[in-house]
Amino acid sequence: MNRVEHTAARARRSPLRKPGVGPVAGDRRRAVEPPLRSARWVVPALLPLVALAAVAAGAGPLIGVAVGMGSTAVAAATLYLVERRMAVESRALAEALRMNRRFATGFDNAPIGMAQIDARGRIRRVNPAMVALVESSLDDLGAHPWAALIHPDDRGGWEERIGSLVRGEVLSIEARVRYVLPSGEVRPVRESISALDRRTDPDRNFLVQVVDLTAQTIAEEELRHQALHDSLTGLPNRVQALDHLRERLREAEGTGRAVAVVFVDLDRTRSINEGFGHSHGDALIREAADRLRRAVGDQGLVARFGGDEFVVITDRITSRSALRSLSRGVHRVFSEPLVLDEGPIGLTVSIGVSVGLGGECTAESLLGDADTAVSRAKRAGRGRTEHFVPEIRLQAQLRAEMEQDLRMAVERREFEIHYQPVVDLATREVEGLEALVRWRHPRLGLLEPAAFLPVAEEAGILDRMDLATLAGACAQMVAWSERIPAASRLHLSVNCSSRWFHEGRLGETLAEVLGATGMDPRRLWLEVTETELLNDSEATVAAFEEAHRLGVRVAIDDFGTGFSSLAYLSRFRVDRLKIDRSFVHSVRSSRSGAAIVAAVVDLAGALGVPTVAEGAEDEADLAILTELGADLAQGFALSRPRSGHEIEQALLAL
Repeated sequence: MNRVEHTAARARRSPLRKPGVGPVAGDRRRAVEPPLRSARWVVPALLPLVALAAVAAGAGPLIGVAVGMGSTAVAAATLYLVERRMAVESRALAEALRMNRRFATGFDNAPIGMAQIDARGRIRRVNPAMVALVESSLDDLGAHPWAALIHPDDRGGWEERIGSLVRGEVLSIEARVRYVLPSGEVRPVRESISALDRRTDPDRNFLVQVVDLTAQTIAEEELRHQALHDSLTGLPNRVQALDHLRERLREAEGTGRAVAVVFVDLDRTRSINEGFGHSHGDALIREAADRLRRAVGDQGLVARFGGDEFVVITDRITSRSALRSLSRGVHRVFSEPLVLDEGPIGLTVSIGVSVGLGGECTAESLLGDADTAVSRAKRAGRGRTEHFVPEIRLQAQLRAEMEQDLRMAVERREFEIHYQPVVDLATREVEGLEALVRWRHPRLGLLEPAAFLPVAEEAGILDRMDLATLAGACAQMVAWSERIPAASRLHLSVNCSSRWFHEGRLGETLAEVLGATGMDPRRLWLEVTETELLNDSEATVAAFEEAHRLGVRVAIDDFGTGFSSLAYLSRFRVDRLKIDRSFVHSVRSSRSGAAIVAAVVDLAGALGVPTVAEGAEDEADLAILTELGADLAQGFALSRPRSGHEIEQALLAL
């Protein structure tokens, strides 16, 4: 008896099996399990055969083979393996069903739009979020292929991408596209499409996931607008202006067409900001932008370049006559005063114009040329237009060199103080000296203030120069007074920086200079131009009061040339009025000039302050000024400005 027959015999004698009762379906497990426990060493030997049979013929033939072998143990093992296989497949099926239910739940409840489409783009299934996103019913969606949602301009790229997905070249695609809703609204979305598992999805379906980008797109557009537009005026900003100019030049390249830049700079806006506050300055900028839009219309792009600067870029009008006409229109719209809460404010603009051909210049060089031209317009008196010519660039280069030389001159102490006598017209005696700065240039020689003060002001050097002049002149006057008796009765007039008034530094600066030099404050006169009093600010009022508290007196220089009213005379304690040289020069040539000087003298008399006439050129001027009642005078008729050494010799001779 072999081992198999022995095992089968033991199984037949097993007490667990009732005699005469064969195994039925309900008792199969009880009938099979005991022999298996007894014959576990047999099953491993049969497994290769069972596996081979299972692969070759499936479960049914396995049973046949087992029966054919005439072995109860083999049959039992085969049944056991079949049951195990069915149990595994049952569990896998149950898990697949559970996963499908979970996917369906997640699909339906997803906060983003989801859809299932086939390889032809037909819609198999969509979730509620997708229905809401595209504002269509399920039936309406199902009536059209998925591609019908895509914006026509985006469809070509979409079809190319979906084609690569269907062909199996990629497993998923993602892109930003636009959907066209039934209402015609265009909705930006981010669409992701991925292939489902081919083993579980032989029909080759695809999962579509869609995120609505409407809010994100609005935010991006807002950021883009902010990046390219000025927040105060809504005009294009410097970045967009440069991009626009580069584009116009590219389009004009090779065509012979020109592009023009009109640079518009508002005059004296700093005084308005400092006098009335930045809120009024902002209102002024907005009003200026509106007026500039009206003047230009559709002839070009108007942009705010920064601060009080605007540019107009145009390729429609580039002839000199047309650009002159445009400039006149801009000046015209600014001729009317701007009405603010405090009343009307006069405003002028300086304009610089440059023209270039596409391919022959860059946006930066064309703007630079217009900027150079507007700087020349400002130096020429403001409120005018200058057209760029190559000579202006040379002048600008020389001006830049002068600015650099000025910075070095401060360090090298190249500035000198000259003094011009102020004479009493009644007695012809010297009453005081005005300190005037000169520059001993290493190459150009002695330069008058008009040659370098505007450059120094633009370069931010003037404040340091004024301080050095004040300190140097005070120290010189103290030294003369100690050695020369005639000098001790003279007053000293010094021009002061307007920034000391507006920034509240006047009292501190005066106290420091007076303390360091020992100058008697009662002999010191500070001169401030009338234009600076346009500010009429609390800081300026406080500065006047601080000067008087220290014993220093204040004179208004260039009286009659400002654009402000005489209201400031009631607010500021003024100690002297200096009549501008332009009126003095006209006293003999026009009745109006003499009338203005007489009016200023009368006004000063009513205020109880003396007058000083500037620019008296000869004895005839002195005679008329004396007749009109002026108290003091200075000019070449009396003495030109002299060096400190020359003044010292003259004082010693008195």
